[in-house]
Order: sequence, then structure tokens, then C-alpha cells
Amino acid sequence: MSKLTPKLSDLVVTFCVFEVGSTTLFLLGGNAKQDAWIAMLIAASIGFFASLNVSLDTSIR
Repeated sequence: MSKLTPKLSDLVVTFCVFEVGSTTLFLLGGNAKQDAWIAMLIAASIGFFASLNVSLDTSIR
């Protein structure tokens, strides 16, 4: 079994996608008022698992 080590470019892309996604989330979360933290938590979880899936998929090839 091989170890998976992320490259610097993988980390940079993940960070950039996170920043872009959270910026749009702040715009949408502003309409949610007091429930904005729930929207942010759900979106962050989905984004984390999506980026994890993409990074694992590309590292296997």
C-alpha cells in the first residue's frame, strides 16, 4: 500500500477553492441571519469531502 502525499499545488488549489466557496457562502449566509452558521457548517462539510474525493481520485491515477 502506497502513502498518499499531497503536492504543494494540490494544497494551493484546495485553499483557493475553499476561499472562493466561502466568499460566495458569506453572501448567501447573510440572508439566513441567525442560521448562517448552519449553512456554513453544511457547506464546509460538503466542500471538504468533495475536495478530499477529488484529491484522492487524482492521486490514484
